[in-house]
Amino acid sequence: MATSGSRQAYNRGPGRVEEILLQGGDPSNGYAEAVLKGTRHAPGAVIE
Repeated sequence: MATSGSRQAYNRGPGRVEEILLQGGDPSNGYAEAVLKGTRHAPGAVIE
């Protein structure tokens, strides 16, 4: 799941996210997925 830039910036700080992106890296660290796990907002969750 791609994490939104705003969520990444909130979790890491906008300066750090920009630094990682400028170095060609991926700033996602799995935090958002871990927090959402087991909820209807989790990656791949089926909403009925």
